[in-house]
Amino acid sequence: MTRPRLNGDQLGPLAQVLAAPRCKKCGTSKRLQQTHRRERGPDTYYRWRCPRCHNRHTRESARRRGQRFQKYGLTKTEYEQKLEEQRGLCAVCRQHPAVHIDHDHMSGKTRDILCQGCNHGLGNFKDDPVVIVNAAAYVVRHAA
Repeated sequence: MTRPRLNGDQLGPLAQVLAAPRCKKCGTSKRLQQTHRRERGPDTYYRWRCPRCHNRHTRESARRRGQRFQKYGLTKTEYEQKLEEQRGLCAVCRQHPAVHIDHDHMSGKTRDILCQGCNHGLGNFKDDPVVIVNAAAYVVRHAA
């Protein structure tokens, strides 16, 4: 028999302190009401970061997103120009929105902007043209 799950409001004060989650970043113990609460449909869950650490993480993520152009040697203007040339679509499949800056891992030189699926696909094929051609031939050979 399974026990019913209790939320923070149904626990007594002592049980709340004992069951209090710890922030995975700073390690401080927080009561359930003080942790970052997120609701998705019928499910409600609590993140394991206190609000202070969650806000710091959000700021750092935004800062890193702004640095992705510098990481690949592009300016924001060059990125937007490439995106406009591609009409906002992936340079490989031309079906999905382009969001990932593709680059050659050997030279570090940027190529185009791809969707997540095509970017991961090229990465899985190790950017090897022979393997990519073999994969394309395989798909054609087994087409229904």
